[in-house]
Amino acid sequence: MLYASRLSFGTIFAQNNLSTSLVVEHRLRDDDLIVLTRFDGEAMKDWAVAHISVLEGRFLHRSEFTFYTLQGALKHFCALAGEQFGESMDDYC
Repeated sequence: MLYASRLSFGTIFAQNNLSTSLVVEHRLRDDDLIVLTRFDGEAMKDWAVAHISVLEGRFLHRSEFTFYTLQGALKHFCALAGEQFGESMDDYC
């Protein structure tokens, strides 16, 4: 997927007048793209995971969740990518 090939560590994934999120990691799974991001600057929850799919030639972006810890974000990222990850503090928040 050309979209995935343009995602590299530290590039801007999403930006609006309130925040900017930067690419940390991405994975292709089947026809879907999973993206782990970190908010640039101050944020209550620094980490987020996005899911991108294609429907009728259009990219559909879905914000999965935001997370307090990298471990929490990685756990969800890995689950969506079909990989294993242990427990994190975000499991209990």
